Amino acid sequence: MAQGAANVVAGLFATMGGCAMIGHSMINIGNGARHRLSGVVAAVFLLGFILSPSRWIEMIPLAALIGLMFVVAAKTFEWSSLQALRKIPRQDAIIVVGVTVITC
Repeated sequence: MAQGAANVVAGLFATMGGCAMIGHSMINIGNGARHRLSGVVAAVFLLGFILSPSRWIEMIPLAALIGLMFVVAAKTFEWSSLQALRKIPRQDAIIVVGVTVITC
């Protein structure tokens, strides 16, 4: 609910909503995090980076951030799910592939 509310508020300020913490959580879990503290620490550090060195963060080229998001997308994609495409109806497989391509 908090993510949905944040996306609505982001829309009021003409910004793009998102769900970056899901990708962050997936990478956290993939690196061995097992408790909620890892998510809290990640959120606190992210807030600190936004508030403290914001002048430096603004100097990061957008192309570098896009590259980073491609890496996150590749790391969080469930590659084994591609095997299921052979077992489901062809129309469903086309929809799955289409949604995956559009959202990446």
